[in-house]
Amino acid sequence: MSRWGSKKKYFEYIGRLGDNAEFTELPAGLQTDAMASVVGATRSSDAYFEVCGSLGEVANDPSIGHRYSMFVYGNEDEPTREPDRQTYDLTHGKQMVWTSIALNADDQLRQRVAWALAQIYVIAEDGLGRTMEHEVWFRYYDIFVSNAFGNLRDVLQEARTRPYPPFAPSSLQFCRHEPSALTVTYSPMMGTYLTYQDSESHAKTGDYPDENYAREFMQLFSIGLYKLHLDGTIIFDEASGKRLETYSNQDIMEFAKVFTGFVEQSTRANVERPTVAVNENNIDPMRIRPASHDAFPKMGLDGKHIGDGVPLCEEMPARAFLRKGAVYKFWGTSVARPNANERLDPPLEVSSRTSALRNTLCDAHPETNACRFPRKLVLPDHLTCQGNECVVDKLSSVKVVGPNGEVGFYEHVPMPCVRLSFFQGGVKVQESNALLCANPNLAAAGTSCCGFWVPNQATGRCMFDEELVSYRTANFRCLVNGQAICNPKEEDPAIKVSGCEYNARLFSW
Repeated sequence: MSRWGSKKKYFEYIGRLGDNAEFTELPAGLQTDAMASVVGATRSSDAYFEVCGSLGEVANDPSIGHRYSMFVYGNEDEPTREPDRQTYDLTHGKQMVWTSIALNADDQLRQRVAWALAQIYVIAEDGLGRTMEHEVWFRYYDIFVSNAFGNLRDVLQEARTRPYPPFAPSSLQFCRHEPSALTVTYSPMMGTYLTYQDSESHAKTGDYPDENYAREFMQLFSIGLYKLHLDGTIIFDEASGKRLETYSNQDIMEFAKVFTGFVEQSTRANVERPTVAVNENNIDPMRIRPASHDAFPKMGLDGKHIGDGVPLCEEMPARAFLRKGAVYKFWGTSVARPNANERLDPPLEVSSRTSALRNTLCDAHPETNACRFPRKLVLPDHLTCQGNECVVDKLSSVKVVGPNGEVGFYEHVPMPCVRLSFFQGGVKVQESNALLCANPNLAAAGTSCCGFWVPNQATGRCMFDEELVSYRTANFRCLVNGQAICNPKEEDPAIKVSGCEYNARLFSW
């Protein structure tokens, strides 16, 4: 009993013997297929969502035991291990795992290249702490194991490399990235170590963004301090005889703008968590929060703009979401995801049997005619628009209604393009009591139509809530409804828009 008294804090209370318990209210670690089979739990909903995890992530197998210490209880008690097998200091578990792999793995060349890369792209306990945690360190080191034989670009930037070891998902997070997408730049451990995580734009805070990672990215991680010949010798200025520097302090300030808006993903299950009191995720790639990211032009090295060579957004073909190469990612069977603070943007509904987009995303089974909803789909050919698809300028998401009434939601991943911060022929857009100037050639605002009899009362015209369109599309929609685009006055810009969720949420023409 003394042993039970000292260890019972590690067991989460479920109920008394003989009590009935809801399966969905059990701890996340117990809501497995195996447990459902044992207790006879049945599925009460057909809702499901795309999930993924970190590189090589698998479900826990309690039968194996836990030789290495690890936080598993979500509290601040010390992690445990099995001392009957091996006794060691709690801070040494990660070194033991690394040493075992480094000495015994069959792929010795890969392990040695990974070790060499880890000596360049360094993170350390001195700046991060987390001395008794393990998985966060393993996850970061796997960047180098995965990309040991790849391109250096794959190590530094967001990449889609082949998973190593083979990926095996179970009880994992909602997919906002590919399983193998973690890189040095997107690593939350590096983001914390070099302090650019949560760095925000000057427009957002009035302060200059953090310059730490921008400096180290050039000095230590890529081009170094001085320009070099192809044979590795330093290039000197012919006039002064001085070594030519690769970048200046102005370049650091410019690149610091690039690394703004990086924040952690939401916390999730099936990862090591030292405490539930802090909502953190140091396992999965950071995401970019648009409101905190610097959206203005940025100069690259040698006087070239970052983004040169990328097409202008206003020159992209109309209805690019129907063109060959357009990318769609499955979201789930409802707009909101359970147990996650994520919600899909309002979608365009496609349900007609004649819609090529609907039929492609549905991917109906040849026998049952039920939608199979592929996880990710790249349009193999240009599709012909149907119905509302023909009058939409852009969309972020699609609601697919299948032949049997089944519903699936998809995110549309737009092609990269550049928006000019300065342009000709700007048009006023309004939101509540504010006015801005927008590019009329872009789908940058909603449609608010006013009648001549009530100039400050507007009607939103949209194919789905929060739809953004170009000025030309907005003008056409107002005209066919016997109205005109509202023209708010600078001294009194307040216009109340009913419908389409524009009022006090989005700007409209």
